Amino acid sequence: MKRAWGGLLTVVILTILVAPLPAAAVVAETLPQDRVALDGVGFHLEGGELEITPSVWGAGGAGEGLGPVVAPSVSGPVTPAGGGLESADGLFEASFGAGAVDDDLTLTIAVPGADVPPHAGMIRIGDRVYDVTLEDDEGNPVTDFAGPVTLSFNFTAADLDGIDPADLRVFHFDEDLGAWVALPGSVDAGAGTVTATTDHLTLLALMHKEGMPRLLDVRGHWAEVAVLKLVSLDIISGYDDGTFRPAERVTREQFAKMVVLAMGLAPVAAPGPAFDDAGDISPWAAGYVQAAVEAEIIYGMDGNRFCPQAPVDRAQAAVMLIRALKIRPAAASTTFADDPAIPAWARGCVVEAAKRGIVTGFEDNTFRADLTCDRAQAAAMIARFLAVP
Repeated sequence: MKRAWGGLLTVVILTILVAPLPAAAVVAETLPQDRVALDGVGFHLEGGELEITPSVWGAGGAGEGLGPVVAPSVSGPVTPAGGGLESADGLFEASFGAGAVDDDLTLTIAVPGADVPPHAGMIRIGDRVYDVTLEDDEGNPVTDFAGPVTLSFNFTAADLDGIDPADLRVFHFDEDLGAWVALPGSVDAGAGTVTATTDHLTLLALMHKEGMPRLLDVRGHWAEVAVLKLVSLDIISGYDDGTFRPAERVTREQFAKMVVLAMGLAPVAAPGPAFDDAGDISPWAAGYVQAAVEAEIIYGMDGNRFCPQAPVDRAQAAVMLIRALKIRPAAASTTFADDPAIPAWARGCVVEAAKRGIVTGFEDNTFRADLTCDRAQAAAMIARFLAVP
């Protein structure tokens, strides 16, 4: 089932489903060809000899029709000098720059067939998904890279069915979250390509997420990956003009909503007056604030007030996220240079949040507990929160 191609690539025919045959039937042929194609009840490849063993479906008798054809996988080398590989259909490419890996590895691009995770609310362009993996010479998966992997998808106008090319994004499937997440990238409509970068190999697809803003003001921003993740998961959204406004401050009610959505909770349908200033809570936020109260994420401030329109500071954000993880922090000191300035009621949560990578310090190793969180910082914290095992 394998053929060495130019000494570099290995083409593996995963499964070719042919017309109905007896259940025990297995066909093995050596054919002088170069490309997989269905030809009546068989198949052929053009250019070179390739031994193929197709599996058989639909063995119940004639008239059941042909099953789907699964495209071949391709494999090639990636070395410390770099390397790249094009998919068997020529519509996708993954490449590593020099120094991205330390050893000689094998890169494989496969097509997962029908077993693809759902993508509700998204349109898969060309109905194509690629499973990209990297392995060492013993077949062990390699997941850590010193540099990003560049991904390139090709598309045609016929693939788009009226979708604006500027709204296309490369998505990868996040196995931990069980969801498709957009990657940083760019579109060249003239060339018919979408390019993206990633530090993790998994299922990849070119898609359009309905209603997803273009977020041009976070392109290249330090929090871009986090922002794209939260927007993909509908935890946070952009504005009607397509911007994200990363420097805009976040209010306490806004952050409460983000945390509730990150936890997978639903807003309370008929929220009661949990706080004396409940009337100040925006109608769109009331159900989320009540859900946060019931989940013991927020208790309010002095005088039984929530202060929904007040900006959320870094100490408050850390406390909400650690409570969301159901962690009971012990009294402790942080390693931040401004530890004495962190309020006593928040210090234990800051310790736990820093331990789990949810919060980090600034270049001078200060935490700045009373600094207002902007939308970029809030997105980064919640993205890290989602990554906590």
